[in-house]
Amino acid sequence: QAVISFFFKQAKRKKVVKSKKGSAKRTAAPSAPTENDDVEEVILWEDDPSADAEDLAMAAEIHEPADDASPTGQDIHDVNVTNTLRGVAIQHMRTAGVVISAGEEKDALKVFPKVAGLAKKVHDSRPIHTEFAAIINNPATGLSTDSNTTELARRNATRWGSEYQCLRTRHILEPAVDALIADKNLKLGAYAFNARQKTLAMELETILEILEVPTKLFQSQNRPLIIDVIPEMEDLDFALNAISTASDQSNVTRVAAYAGLLVLRKYYALLDECEAYRIAIVMCPHRKLQWFRQRCGWNDDQVSDLRSLVVRRFTESYKTSPTTASPSSSGVSASSTVSKSRPADRFRRPTTSLNPAITESDNIHTYLDAPLCEPTTSVIEYWTARLKSSNPSIVSTPDLARYALSFCSCPGKLFLFIPTSVDSERAFSEGRNQIAWNQHSMSSQAFRAQMSLASWSDAPFFDLQATVAALNRQIRPLRAGGAE
Repeated sequence: QAVISFFFKQAKRKKVVKSKKGSAKRTAAPSAPTENDDVEEVILWEDDPSADAEDLAMAAEIHEPADDASPTGQDIHDVNVTNTLRGVAIQHMRTAGVVISAGEEKDALKVFPKVAGLAKKVHDSRPIHTEFAAIINNPATGLSTDSNTTELARRNATRWGSEYQCLRTRHILEPAVDALIADKNLKLGAYAFNARQKTLAMELETILEILEVPTKLFQSQNRPLIIDVIPEMEDLDFALNAISTASDQSNVTRVAAYAGLLVLRKYYALLDECEAYRIAIVMCPHRKLQWFRQRCGWNDDQVSDLRSLVVRRFTESYKTSPTTASPSSSGVSASSTVSKSRPADRFRRPTTSLNPAITESDNIHTYLDAPLCEPTTSVIEYWTARLKSSNPSIVSTPDLARYALSFCSCPGKLFLFIPTSVDSERAFSEGRNQIAWNQHSMSSQAFRAQMSLASWSDAPFFDLQATVAALNRQIRPLRAGGAE
């Protein structure tokens, strides 16, 4: 939302009361409509009464039924966070010398209305759709034969990632789009990009392509684990920061990327409040402590403190036999590679190839000091096999395995439901109809608290009975002498 807001001038509907012909001329202040009045809904650009005819036409075209839905507490919270951090991003980048000019801002705000508006126009108008199909099928159009894309993707207001598909399909079908807009009989000139808008659309597509990977992870049918979510958030942080500091990107693109980065970091900082997230990463055999040094830039003191935390938690709660201390902390030799096949790849973090594994005993220090290894299965399967191994090539480490499984199996919803931007279609796809109904009748703070408690119920650090006991001590009677 924070990124898109720089490229998407929001439209809104406004009801206008018009008197029927022959009715008395109104001289008093407007009142509620009467039976002699017509009530007409007019599409307006938000905060821009001077919008021209082309603006109003695009506003009408990009409007989706979902845009009329009553905002929930979560929606209101998301908008407030987006607007606040958007202003902070503009101010911070202006201080750094990155200023969005008035002309650039005006062009940027019309990029996505032109993309989404044209897609809706093509889908809703049979003559335009027929003409577009004919252009697509004409070999003279010059479309790439490597793509099977034949339709412009429409914006879906309730689904993550639809904005990327809108931009991507318009880019792929650009020759056909240009030919369609050039047909003056169709009157689609308002949807043509100028030179700057074409550049901005490409840059926005790059940002949304980077967001596409975590978006697919969060929308997958298999609930993502925290060990999958956190690395994606780190990679996203790296990429957005790289774009915001890239001097060859447009100023509005850099500010938009920085606004997205601020939103991410606002919620990502909450991870420091719970040790489970860090322990889960350390108990991934291909990450361990080195991951925090390489990915997060931690210094020796921070890594040492984390090691002490991991050892203490293991010793107190999972170790069934004495542990022999080993203060060493080995590094890891690795080689880095990165693909450059797509524009978005230049901003991605290089991948790392790891050393082969060595066998470790059931000792937390031995595990931490061993070189990193890439599991041939999932992390969960890796540790499950070591609970009680019947394979002579795998050494059983039941204490370490129980420790790792307790934390690595934490669902990603522990993080995902606390942040923001959980669309209704995805958030309640698991049958949470009652919660969806409740969300419409409670504040954003109450909704976040409810979802957080529901998420924590599956976490290894959450004790339901202790929580119930604490609530019983704090809840006040409904009335004097009444039951709690």
